[in-house]
Amino acid sequence: MSGLEVLAVVACVAGVVSAFNDGSRIVRQIKDKRAARKAPPPTKFLEQSLDRAPKDIEAEKEHGVERFGQAFMIGDSDDRSASNPSPPTPRSA
Repeated sequence: MSGLEVLAVVACVAGVVSAFNDGSRIVRQIKDKRAARKAPPPTKFLEQSLDRAPKDIEAEKEHGVERFGQAFMIGDSDDRSASNPSPPTPRSA
């Protein structure tokens, strides 16, 4: 196992968490704009889901590492081949 494989998983998890944090920030901006126009706010469920998701994702990652060890961080061969596809082969004319 190389350190790059573990780093790739950590980077993916960080990217997903970041996306939820960005989504939460956008919903807050929408909420503020709607309040200024006296329009109904986004649903509370949406806000709660976006706020809770980063913690849930990190908890699931930790649970996977506890359950499967470092093998969880590496993934299986299908996962590795899907994230690192081989280049297309040139067609002959």
